[in-house]
Amino acid sequence: KMMSREFYELALSRLTDHGLFVQWIPLNNLEADLRTMVRTAGGVFQHLNIFYDPPLSLLFVGSREPLAGRARAEAEAAHRHMGADLNRLGFSTADILRLEWLTDREALLDVVGEGPQNTWNDPVIEFTAYRTRRTELGKQGFSASANLDWLLDAANQSRARAPAEFVAASEAQRRAHELVRQGYRKLLGGDRETAIALVEQGMALAPDDFITQRARRRLEVPSR
Repeated sequence: KMMSREFYELALSRLTDHGLFVQWIPLNNLEADLRTMVRTAGGVFQHLNIFYDPPLSLLFVGSREPLAGRARAEAEAAHRHMGADLNRLGFSTADILRLEWLTDREALLDVVGEGPQNTWNDPVIEFTAYRTRRTELGKQGFSASANLDWLLDAANQSRARAPAEFVAASEAQRRAHELVRQGYRKLLGGDRETAIALVEQGMALAPDDFITQRARRRLEVPSR
C-alpha cells in the first residue's frame, strides 16, 4: 500500500508548499516493479527527485515546489538537528545529503516510459514476483545492476537541469562521482575487480572527496 498511487496522493494532500515527502526504496527490486514505483510516484508529485545512497538504497523525495535553492540550507539544518542519527546512517556531512542527488521527475518518466501504475484496485507490484521465474527471482544483484543502469541514464538526461547546490564543486569531483557510480554498477553486476579499478580512478581525481572516500571503504579498496 505504501507504493500505491492512493498512498502518494494522501501524502501529497498533507504536504505544505515547502514540505517534503521522503521514502526509502531498495534498489534491488525487480526492474518492472521499480519502474512501476517511479511511474506511480511521478504521476502524483509535481516534483520527484531520486537520491542514491549506494550501493542498494534510493530515496524518493516528492514535493509541491522545486528543491532548487533550498537543498543546502535544509541539509545543513537537518544535520544540526539529527547529526548523530545521520552519522550512524553514513551521512557524515550535509554535503553527502545533497550530492547524492541522482535525477529528476522529467528524466525518470521519460526513461521508465508508458506502463501501469500501482493502485489499490490494481496492485501490480504485489504479483510480479509470483509471475517471475524462480531462477530470475534469485538474481537480486542482477536486478540492482539493471535498475542502476536506467537510473544512470536518467541522471545523464537530467544533468543539465541539476540545481546548482546538487552539482559537484569542480569538474574533477563531478567526474570522480560518475566513476564511483559506475563502480557501484559493476559491483552490483558481480564485477568487483572493475568496480575497484573505477573507484581508484575516482580517488585519483578527487582523493579527499567524501564520496570517493566512502566508496573506498565500502569496497575495501586499499589506500595507496
